[in-house]
Amino acid sequence: MKAFHFVMAIVLLSHISCNRVDHKGKLDQVVLELANAQEALKHTENERDMKTSLIELYKNVKTNLVLCDNFDFTIRVDRLVNDSLRYTCWKKPKSTYDIPDLVLDFGTKFENSTDDRQEYLFSNADWNYSVERIISKDVSNTVHIFLEIKNKDGKENYAWKMRDLSNSSVQ
Repeated sequence: MKAFHFVMAIVLLSHISCNRVDHKGKLDQVVLELANAQEALKHTENERDMKTSLIELYKNVKTNLVLCDNFDFTIRVDRLVNDSLRYTCWKKPKSTYDIPDLVLDFGTKFENSTDDRQEYLFSNADWNYSVERIISKDVSNTVHIFLEIKNKDGKENYAWKMRDLSNSSVQ
């Protein structure tokens, strides 16, 4: 990066001292090419940083408990290697290969074995998030997932039926 700045400084000094129009045009072209190269380098660095962040996000996952989506969101609930729960959400059109829009750690799991229902609860400063996973007793391999988001002041409440994206019905 230091070499790039040094070359840029030399080009700019040459540009300033240049009196001939044809040299000035060539120098303008070089300056433009260097600016494009710098922009491409920034893009590459941003992609590398994003991939590093995703590796960090997934490296502590022990088990994926819920993977679901609807027209607005893709949601993951994971058990981490330290046995805590994590809620991760991507607003569409983002996918799980992108940096998530929301990550909530330290969730709580409630399980009711009599009706094969699991509920995962997460919260942040203003909102409570509930992901409910119900395994149908009537239809084999059918899982129903619901996402509910409630404002802590009780003024707003949203609920969605989600589509199960997991490979199996039992996790």
